[in-house]
Amino acid sequence: MIQKPLSDYELNVTTPKQKQQVQESANLFQNIDNIQESTRPILPRSTDVTVDQSLFRDMVDIVMLEGIGQTVERIEEVATGGRVGAFDPNYNPFGEIKGYEHHADQFTESANPKETQRIKERIDRNQERRDNIADAGIGTYLASALINPITAIPIFGIRHNMFLMNAARGGLQVGLAEGASQYVASKLDPTKPEGEGLMMTGSAALFGGLMTGTIARLTGDDPDAFKRYFGKNVKQYIDDYNKAFEEANVKLSPAGTKFYFDATSLKNGIIFVKDKTNKIFYNNKKNVTAKHKEAKVEVKGNAKQFDDVSNIYTKEQLTAIKNNLANTPDAKMPLLHRTVAEFNEKNNQITFDDVGIKQKWLTQTYKEEFKDLKLNIPIAKMFKTMDDYMHFEFIKAIGRKIYVKPDKFASKLEHEKAVNKWAVEYSVRPENAYLRTDVDGFLRTLEKVSPLRRGLEKIFKNKILTEKQKLQYMEDLYQISGNHATQTQLNKMGRASPTSIATDLSLKHFGFYIQTIAKVEDDFHKLMGGNATQTNWERRKQGFRVAVESTFGNIRNAILRDPARKKRMSKQEYFELVGEARADKEILVHFDPQTRKAVKNSLKQVDNFFKYYNEQNSLLGLYANQNTMKRTLLRLESAIEKIDRNVTQLPAGDPRIKALLDRRKKLKQDVKSINNEIREFDEDTSLIKDYMPIIWRLDKVNDQADQLKGLIRQKLSQPNKGVPHSSGHPKYISIRDNLRQLSYAKEYGISMKKSDKIPLNERDLIIEAETARRFDDIRNEQASFMNIDNANGIDKTYRGRGKIGAKQLLERDTLLPISEIKEFIETDINFIMRSYAQKIGASIEFTRRFGDVHMRDYIINKEIDMISQGISATDRNRILNAYIDEKDKLLGTFFTGDPASMSVRATKLLENVIHLAYMGKVTISGLPELARPIMVDGFMKTYFNGFSKDAVSRSMNPFAKSNMADVHYLNPLMELAMSMTNRYVWQGGIHLDATRSGNILDKYIGRHAERAQEYFYTFNGLQPLTYFLKTFNGLLSAHRFLEDSVAWSKGLLDVKGQQRLLSYGIDENNAKLIASMPIEAVEKGGGTHYLANVREWDKIAGGKTAREIFAQALRTDVDRRIVTPTTADVPNMMSGVIRINSEGARQLFNNNLFRKFANTIGFPIGAKFDATEFGAKINIAPLQLLTQFFSWMMGANGKVFLSAVQGREKGAVVINGMMSMIALGVAADFLKNPSYWENKNWVERTIRGVELSGITGLLGDLNFHLETLSQGAFETPLGLRPLLGQDARFGEVSGEDAFKSVVGAGPAAVYDLISVLSDNRFTEEEKHDTIKRLLPGSTLLGIEHMIDYIYDTITGIKE
Repeated sequence: MIQKPLSDYELNVTTPKQKQQVQESANLFQNIDNIQESTRPILPRSTDVTVDQSLFRDMVDIVMLEGIGQTVERIEEVATGGRVGAFDPNYNPFGEIKGYEHHADQFTESANPKETQRIKERIDRNQERRDNIADAGIGTYLASALINPITAIPIFGIRHNMFLMNAARGGLQVGLAEGASQYVASKLDPTKPEGEGLMMTGSAALFGGLMTGTIARLTGDDPDAFKRYFGKNVKQYIDDYNKAFEEANVKLSPAGTKFYFDATSLKNGIIFVKDKTNKIFYNNKKNVTAKHKEAKVEVKGNAKQFDDVSNIYTKEQLTAIKNNLANTPDAKMPLLHRTVAEFNEKNNQITFDDVGIKQKWLTQTYKEEFKDLKLNIPIAKMFKTMDDYMHFEFIKAIGRKIYVKPDKFASKLEHEKAVNKWAVEYSVRPENAYLRTDVDGFLRTLEKVSPLRRGLEKIFKNKILTEKQKLQYMEDLYQISGNHATQTQLNKMGRASPTSIATDLSLKHFGFYIQTIAKVEDDFHKLMGGNATQTNWERRKQGFRVAVESTFGNIRNAILRDPARKKRMSKQEYFELVGEARADKEILVHFDPQTRKAVKNSLKQVDNFFKYYNEQNSLLGLYANQNTMKRTLLRLESAIEKIDRNVTQLPAGDPRIKALLDRRKKLKQDVKSINNEIREFDEDTSLIKDYMPIIWRLDKVNDQADQLKGLIRQKLSQPNKGVPHSSGHPKYISIRDNLRQLSYAKEYGISMKKSDKIPLNERDLIIEAETARRFDDIRNEQASFMNIDNANGIDKTYRGRGKIGAKQLLERDTLLPISEIKEFIETDINFIMRSYAQKIGASIEFTRRFGDVHMRDYIINKEIDMISQGISATDRNRILNAYIDEKDKLLGTFFTGDPASMSVRATKLLENVIHLAYMGKVTISGLPELARPIMVDGFMKTYFNGFSKDAVSRSMNPFAKSNMADVHYLNPLMELAMSMTNRYVWQGGIHLDATRSGNILDKYIGRHAERAQEYFYTFNGLQPLTYFLKTFNGLLSAHRFLEDSVAWSKGLLDVKGQQRLLSYGIDENNAKLIASMPIEAVEKGGGTHYLANVREWDKIAGGKTAREIFAQALRTDVDRRIVTPTTADVPNMMSGVIRINSEGARQLFNNNLFRKFANTIGFPIGAKFDATEFGAKINIAPLQLLTQFFSWMMGANGKVFLSAVQGREKGAVVINGMMSMIALGVAADFLKNPSYWENKNWVERTIRGVELSGITGLLGDLNFHLETLSQGAFETPLGLRPLLGQDARFGEVSGEDAFKSVVGAGPAAVYDLISVLSDNRFTEEEKHDTIKRLLPGSTLLGIEHMIDYIYDTITGIKE
């Protein structure tokens, strides 16, 4: 585009006839001043500008009126609008210039109507700019010089530190350059007045000279001074520019185009169903446990057996079919234009004819198809392997169903041509289109606080991985926990960011849970005399009313002691009642009719919930049975075959051989383990009627250990369910072998090997040992880690405790009937469904995208590839752990320390107490988020769509109510519906709560502090404010996505708007798809409002896809607007984990002696050292205390600061939003402590306003800690305040203050408490003030003074 000439004429020769027309119009120029000018259309200023004289917009307008701006615009005219076309000798432009008579001279050379229109647009555009800057002051012009490239010219020629010499040189250089620029502008700008060029040239020379002289004085004679001030030296800036210019040309060059075939990047979570087979994972006609049959497994390196197990494939499993077919074509099969793949949108699956695909590939029939369709396709460049062609057919299948619909074409052949053309265009991937945030330098370092982005960077920086591998690896990692926080290089290249499992987990699974539990709550409210509700907030208000009525009713009954009145049921009790009835429906007969009716209605919702998950798990082969375990064996054998092939291709003695053989040995162990276990399982898995997952309560298991052991022993003694009588029975052998490997056999006197003498009472010994093993597993693994259906994948046959993800399948233990273990398990149906949605929902999504729950197949194959390429063990660990850690956070298996230990429970207690003590006024601190819509959408759009008379957010507006229903449907407000205050712990943190831990600390204190959180964050206003902000921003976000999608579908969306949609996963195809949905556009208040009508989308082809993409974009945008940190934002230590990737550390931690020593040393702080499969991990729960209140800033780091810096929104919008947030930050600082605020000067008020605004992300908090640490520890204050001559935020800083800023709020509070109680230096008043600050609710608005009074009265303190 840059290399195109300025002239956009195809022919620019004035004919005699046109010269005559010009002469005939000469009188027009002679009498120009007498013409009555008609009114010409004026383009309205962008509604993104918040005020008429927006500083940044005016700066841009001034620069765009310069020569460089006018030149760029002429180039863009040609690039976007094309050439104006051929010269029309019969065309007279002067009949079309009504309203432009004062610029008639500009039309004399107009070649045709298209050029006339283009000239009008230039006049309108530049005149609008001049109108905008008419009232701009000298400050605006000076500021505009800062973004004018001409001003920077003399900086590269600075010599020494003499002000006058450099100022004179700089002024001359800038004056000459500006003069040339003004000359160009006078030729290109039809609105440029006379004399303006001279004035602008003089002003630029003066400013350039002053700036050059000032910089010279700053840098002095030090050659490195420029680098210290600006990050790089002059040469590096020039080199970076040249490199970027060259890369830009490569990216735009067709020679740099790549093809990328991956149907799952087009539609996430697709499963592939092989046609012409009928193997499934379960018998859907059965409702009881399937009959057990002895497994016959003979897997000896033959991957072709995969089809004997199932016809269901995920993306990672498709490689298994490549070698399954004969290499000779079937002559009887008609191949030309044969449809070999079809997409089912409802089930999100592609049914494919693998035989047809391979035969088309072998016979090269696909080339004939392209030729027949008259498509000039670069076939040799596109299809390197059959895998490429197969995925191309999958992409076509999706396009045929969703994006290129047949009803627009006259014939099937024309439709197929369009489908192929669309699929080729979609598959084009520019070079260097990486999923990296589009920032550089220090900002790149700052973003690495995010573990996701750090992982992406590790992949990108690896020097051995190929470009194709990097693109695929980075996209795969992003698909785990990506959150659209920032724009990426991929978006700048015109490609959409993929959606992630984290987003799907939130929308699909937690959304489904919320919808289900809401109906159960409605049943309870109706039972208590209330009504069914529509929104989460209404439901919470009604729940509060019922709770108050129940509480006062129970108090009244207790006072009156009326036996006729029974105790009113709480919502928690109702949830437990539904859970108990789900476990044992026999108890329904003991309920009164009203309660029985309500519970039965609730059970219908629960039935639907678990039915959905049973079917999904069964479809994907997630349940462990003989078929699914055979499938796992075949995949392991396929990996072993791959290793064997790679080893044979390496020279003898190559160190890679040893690494590959070590992995082969581990795979063989996995094969042996599965072969030992497979005999215990049924041939297939039936759908268990009234299934409810077992979630063991650790507190109940510990309190009733003997009773539980007795029940286990009793069931194992039954030969049909437990241990068979015959020692030759496969199940008997399997149980004994497992006990031998886990050392239980030796402890209980069971024979250790076949040659040992078998005790006569061996079965009794096996029963006792198996009872102990099962009880230990229940207490130490299932209860402590909430290991539902063994989703944690813990395999203890040879790996030992704590090895997460070793198994790939879910296991449902039916030894103990659920009706007989109710006193040991969780019966709160709300807690059960919420936990199940998280754990099993994540399991489903990981299986859909990566082949199995813990990505084992994916990780194994990536490791083999990287070993074979010669990538070092530590570098492999860095890459593979990036996947594993993000996966573990979503599955709740990241922290592997003992969650019931005293250190963990004390940590959680301290966190909760500090929340109650310090967060009473957190809602005030959250006020700056009120301005986030302005920073994203601009003031005018926020006002028009949010606050105007006809705004989409007006609660009494029927139009707005429909939009709000759509927002709630698409984006359930998880924080409120789940009643979770510490919502960020949901992903990646410690999941065992205080109520269920069984720890003595929790029994008496912890559970009460935890339960208080929900009420506390309701009364302090944070939850209501969050609800309002998320709902309000959801309405604005939905409207803007609809508006931009419609604009793009019409070709009216600018590049910045397109890149914004791409950053949320909406490309041009999906924008057109969304725009084609039954959206209503209503003209209101001078603008257009859009109504989504989302519930109607699924009724038409492509609607489900459009809804999912729209919902994903809406969810991530709302989380960015109202900053909601996710696992992709916060570092590992906030989950209490330190990840070590060093291979040397892994080997060291693998040493039992060293590990025991390290764990002994770390015991006082609860540290647990563990070698993981790749590298090592240290679990230290108290680490969470160091950054207790950092979550928001971590999220704002990318979603606010980096997004603003990289220009995701327009400059004026960002600046006005930032100013608004800072103003609200100042207001929040005042409201928190008005008297203290009055004593601050305006500089401190501004600094504190910036800190509270959050616009600087993590930098704000880092600056405060730097100020405190530098002054307290080194007595040399550093940071923003010292730079501006301000004192520290809280006055003089001591060494103790520095220490407390490092250890976090919780430990600092403990330190203060210990200090005042043990140090006599403190006065009684200081002691009481310190204790008072730690009282729950002591900062809560409305009751803080009451708490002060009560405390002072009790302690006898007088004011």
